[in-house]
Amino acid sequence: MNVGPVYWGSYPGEMLEKVMAVLVAQDSAGCIRRTPSAGDGGVDILIPDGAGWHVRQVKGFTSRMTPARRKKVETSFEQVIDDPRLNRSVTSWSLTVPIDPTSGEQEWFETLAGAAPFPCRWDGEVFWHTMAARHPHVIDYYLRDGRSRVESRAQMLLQTSSAIAGPLSANDVAGHMELLRASLNRDDPHYKYEFVTGPAAHQKNPVPEQCVLAVTTLVEDSALMIQVFPKHQYSLEDAPIGGTMDITIFNPEQGIDIREQFETFRTFGTAIDLPEGSLDGKFVAPGGLGGEVRGGAGRIGPNLVSDPPPRTRIRLVHPDDGPTVELGLITQSVTRGELGGIQIDAEDESGVLAATFRVNPPGSDPPLTFHVTVPNMAGHAIQEVIPSARLFESFKPPMRFEWLMQFGNQLLAAQTINQDHAPITPGELALLEDLSAIQDHVRETVTVPDEMPPEAIEVIARTAHLIRRRETTGTWNDLDVNLKEGAHQDEVVAKLGDEASMLIQQDQVLQLGDNKYELGPVHYHFASAKVAKPQPDDPTVLRFVPGADKTMTQRLGPLPKDA
Repeated sequence: MNVGPVYWGSYPGEMLEKVMAVLVAQDSAGCIRRTPSAGDGGVDILIPDGAGWHVRQVKGFTSRMTPARRKKVETSFEQVIDDPRLNRSVTSWSLTVPIDPTSGEQEWFETLAGAAPFPCRWDGEVFWHTMAARHPHVIDYYLRDGRSRVESRAQMLLQTSSAIAGPLSANDVAGHMELLRASLNRDDPHYKYEFVTGPAAHQKNPVPEQCVLAVTTLVEDSALMIQVFPKHQYSLEDAPIGGTMDITIFNPEQGIDIREQFETFRTFGTAIDLPEGSLDGKFVAPGGLGGEVRGGAGRIGPNLVSDPPPRTRIRLVHPDDGPTVELGLITQSVTRGELGGIQIDAEDESGVLAATFRVNPPGSDPPLTFHVTVPNMAGHAIQEVIPSARLFESFKPPMRFEWLMQFGNQLLAAQTINQDHAPITPGELALLEDLSAIQDHVRETVTVPDEMPPEAIEVIARTAHLIRRRETTGTWNDLDVNLKEGAHQDEVVAKLGDEASMLIQQDQVLQLGDNKYELGPVHYHFASAKVAKPQPDDPTVLRFVPGADKTMTQRLGPLPKDA
């Protein structure tokens, strides 16, 4: 696309500042705009630059730098030097104005920037022309007739589906439909467009979270869905989606559900799903996709908070003993409602814990509510599960629930737990702690078994107890010992005395479902043992019974040197 030369002096300053902000966003979708509170008509554009920010001070001046204009630039520059109010350092600064400096203006600028601790430059008319040549679609959209061209192409894309009878195929969309979509994506500076085609059932697929608009056309059993995604974080601000709508619910049960969704949307900014046949309205939308809707379905997306903390943590605090358990969380999404409530969806590092926290609007009681989902832990490595499990079991009075930033002790919200919300019982946690103790002793990855019959739980508990104590003492009743190959029951009995102490070493293996865990050697010391009478019928087995002392000591690992 060639839009020809741009005569910057033909347009008002505010329009030029807006155009430059959009031009910069084409190269850096993560840039941030900041309009100075003094209202000088300029805008700061913050562009990520490694660990800092490249600050562009954009001014729409198209004639010479008068003393008043110089003063505005100086004031903006001083704020960047003295009080930038940024979370990262400034790495460079550019005065971005669509005029090239005279010698006097260049001297003034060099004096202004001379003491700055970072590089400074004047990006003038040549820079503006370069940006316009790099992104002619922005110039066409704002300063020519590009907006109407984008809208007409979107309408053509919608109308194309009605010209095709029967289910749409890849061959149908490979030609002119793909060309139209590519043209839309090239020419619209704010949004990109994707389409999904196929049977009508396709329209029931979930819309991607980043999608701000989805328009579906139907022809008999065919469907074409156009999905619209913002190109940068100011797309909705520069080209907003708006309009009016009426929602009519004919099913009373659906009406109750929509009412609850609407209240939650107003309070916490969560999404609303509107059923088929409930929506009438007029909409203004990107690419001319708006218009009238009669008896349609729709979805009001969540009001997502931009740049939420990527990681936070939660902890439970006992009023007497202090913090007892803490867990880090990865933020999935944060929404905010017009009434001031906030909803946070998060999960832990392993994905075992899924949590939703709602910080209620100011003045609410309670200030915080939360919901924790316990998934099926079977098959998960125990070391992934155990941190969440310890937290789960502690969700009960008199604990205090606290939500904090990733580091430090800054509280985001807190709530004393008045009811037992523990998703798992102390017994279930004890079982998982036993598995964790076993994991500390074996090389193999210990996973949570699919089934936990009582006999398996008992074996796990005994094994964990031995691992923790290393040595246990109890009593015994009888013991069958398998003889080595070639040894016979009668010969061994003849060599043994009536009663003596006995030491047996055995390599212990724990079997849980299909998994085996090697515990290493276990020594059994019987204080007093004697040969049982009668012996088993199997000549390769020798049975012992307790003598005068029924004590048995079980030890995990090698024996002491003095044993």
